[in-house]
Amino acid sequence: LYSRKRIREFRDLNRYRKSIIRDITSQKNRIEKFLQSSGFRLSSFISDIFGASGRNIILHLIEHGQIDRTALDSCLKTKTRNRIDEILMSVNGTLSEHQKAFLKILMNHYDSLKEHLNEIEKDLEQDMAYLFMGWSVPR
Repeated sequence: LYSRKRIREFRDLNRYRKSIIRDITSQKNRIEKFLQSSGFRLSSFISDIFGASGRNIILHLIEHGQIDRTALDSCLKTKTRNRIDEILMSVNGTLSEHQKAFLKILMNHYDSLKEHLNEIEKDLEQDMAYLFMGWSVPR
């Protein structure tokens, strides 16, 4: 019923998806290490620095190079807001123009990897619909 070629293509795409996920993990680690070396220890108090609150802080740092209590309060979402004093102590650095530009480059690359992963996963979903549900998917 399913051609071996289609199954092989599905497996190729799935293997590629795994490699993109590894690239995303590496990029996240690179960004976190850069932030830590610049005096921003977000992961000490925010469980996912790429979640809504962490991302808002990172984007604020790219724009302004530092963050104060008022800006931090507007960046934080939900329960993280309860720990604002602790978080404020962990983000007490200042980024130079070079560091802001570099952090922007790192985040842009992370975002492009995430977009690429979404495209691959859409293709995989279509292939799965064809392979496992028998639906017709144009190639």
